[in-house]
Amino acid sequence: MEPSDGTVASIARRETGYRQLQALLDGYRASGTPEHFWVTGRGPMEVTYAEEVRREVGRYALPMVGLLGLMLWLTYRTPRGICLPLLVVSLALLWTVAVMAWLNIPMDFVSTMMPVIVATTGLAASIHILGGYYHALSTQPGLSSSAAVLRAMTALWEPVTLASVTTTVGFLSFMTATLLPVRYFGLATAIGFTASLVLSLTLLPIALSWCPPTPSPRVRAARTVADQPGTERWLTRLLTRWGATLGRAPMTVLLTTVSVVSLCAVGLLRLTSNSSWIDVMHPDNPIRRADEVLRHTFQGTLPLYVVVAGATPDHIKDPAVMETLHRLQADAEQDPSVGGSLSIAEYVARMHRVLHEDRAEMERIPASRELIAQYLLLYSLSGDPTAFADLVDETYQQANVVLFLRSDQTQDIARVVKRVEAFVTRECGPRVGMATAMNLREQWSMGVGRWLAHIEPTVVHWQTTSGSQIGLAGPASLLIRTNELVVAGQLSSLVTSLGAVFLFTALRFGSIPAGLLHIVPLSLVLVMSFGLLGCTRSRVMSGGGWGRGDCRLWP
Repeated sequence: MEPSDGTVASIARRETGYRQLQALLDGYRASGTPEHFWVTGRGPMEVTYAEEVRREVGRYALPMVGLLGLMLWLTYRTPRGICLPLLVVSLALLWTVAVMAWLNIPMDFVSTMMPVIVATTGLAASIHILGGYYHALSTQPGLSSSAAVLRAMTALWEPVTLASVTTTVGFLSFMTATLLPVRYFGLATAIGFTASLVLSLTLLPIALSWCPPTPSPRVRAARTVADQPGTERWLTRLLTRWGATLGRAPMTVLLTTVSVVSLCAVGLLRLTSNSSWIDVMHPDNPIRRADEVLRHTFQGTLPLYVVVAGATPDHIKDPAVMETLHRLQADAEQDPSVGGSLSIAEYVARMHRVLHEDRAEMERIPASRELIAQYLLLYSLSGDPTAFADLVDETYQQANVVLFLRSDQTQDIARVVKRVEAFVTRECGPRVGMATAMNLREQWSMGVGRWLAHIEPTVVHWQTTSGSQIGLAGPASLLIRTNELVVAGQLSSLVTSLGAVFLFTALRFGSIPAGLLHIVPLSLVLVMSFGLLGCTRSRVMSGGGWGRGDCRLWP
């Protein structure tokens, strides 16, 4: 399938091609053919992800609107109390999508979470202004709508603006992430909050001033109850008593909080990361079922490339190097996640066996460089000259060992990578130089996230004391790199957002204690949330939702 560039036209072409393939296979199945057809791979997986995202958005969009409308009705019991906030949020989302299109920001699987966040959190500004408006009408009968709007806006415009701006600043911190989809998510969500704030401060007051000054029955009833001592609602009485109890024992509250936070902080040390792009799919998803069948029927569906390079041409024809490649295959296949492997050494060993009466004990690497060269020349003359193009370069200076994995979980991939690194160190000598996929920008922007999730930088290339250069590549290496960028990047962005909110609040109020007071509750929530994940041995994943003891981290 053609690669996608993120545009609607490119995505549509890929989806059309995938549906045509599925229609062709459905026709074969309907004709009664005894064969089973399975389709998987990166292209079908990306198309399936896009379809699932659209399906999920359509599935929760109406329930979300219904729940928000129900909440607004229970709060205000008036048509304007329901319609106007929903209108503000709808226009804010439309505004955001239009700006995304203007800035060429694609709507990927990360950005699809933006509408829910903007709709639920962005609604707060409208609710606060509506609450002030109805409070003014209920406390001063005969007040006009324009006067009630003026009183509400005078009292609330600043706190509403500060609350929305701090939230926007927090999401803008995702611009420090390395992955473009995460940056786009942070920018799009910040645009949505800005649009919601602007509309709440302009469109909503204008619309309210045009409405008749009818108080909300719900707010008026609550005000009447509040004016009669002893008739408060049960929740008000409960919270009042709870607050009074906590106020009488401040040291107990402080010590309890410190104890719980300390326990959760210990849990941070046990936090681990593990992601899988297949496991997040529904068990009945055809892509997941096809992948499960193929990974167990064949050697595996996820390749990991181990590239070995020498300093001179024909380095790979050295019998010692060939033997090392062969032993690397055998050692890697001891891992349960490795279903098989392939390298030029395996072909040479097989040719040596066939040319010695197909005796099993002769399936080994010849001791002569010249004999190896003759085998390779003979094969190229009798078969396809490009048969080894994926396993060795034309000068035989670099060789590629392909390890086929039966699991796409990043913990399994990382374990295989460590096994390869240990074998190379044992056979070729320690590292004398190492290159990671981390640039200078990531060293400061993702360091905290790596420390929190115990993620080591993805090693992509290193040199040994024997002179060999080793490189890791392929879809498996890309997965652990993506997991590193998503999980570590989001954790680092959370910490960055706390710093940004602290700086904004401290500058706004001219007080460092005010800034600290603002971020302390947020910091405690983060420490307790991720600490509990560590204490319960849950794992942080890049994905969405809860399941099977994993926490899949969305930005």
